[in-house]
Amino acid sequence: RVCAILEEDLMLHRSASGSTQKERQHGLAEKILSRYPVRQGDVLLIASNSGRNAVPVEMALLGKERGMRVIALTSLRHSRSAPANNRHGRRLFEVADLVIDTMGQVGDACVALADGRKMGAASTVAGAAIAQAIAVRAGELALEHGMLLETFASSNVPGGDEINKRFIDAYQGQIPGL
Repeated sequence: RVCAILEEDLMLHRSASGSTQKERQHGLAEKILSRYPVRQGDVLLIASNSGRNAVPVEMALLGKERGMRVIALTSLRHSRSAPANNRHGRRLFEVADLVIDTMGQVGDACVALADGRKMGAASTVAGAAIAQAIAVRAGELALEHGMLLETFASSNVPGGDEINKRFIDAYQGQIPGL
């Protein structure tokens, strides 16, 4: 099962400048993680292009304290280009159990314009593709090991709503946002 931790205040669509300030706030990771049913043995996938701010680093440290396996989805090029920006003095790739390098650029933008400025952030697209690839491979491995695989169906195909209702009924109280 997947339980997405989607903190509105950290998302750019609400406030780009506000999300930056929130991501640098010490102690916020504890407040966020306390709202989710995490336990020892879970996997915590943390995506942060720079991996240098307080929330992703503290989230990784908290996950490890709780016995979770922490996977960092980050740009090593970007993260190594600047020092940690948190009181722990560490970057996400330095505290995670497994690091997946998105191969992103410093600053995330990857297309240079004629005047030298860059545009075209790639971390969201790369991160989404990598996360989906991880989920697919985990599903393949689960089936290979004879495990029951519970997956949602598209609500826009015949029978999709009925399939999904079973999972919603079973897990609504356990997975926030379901």
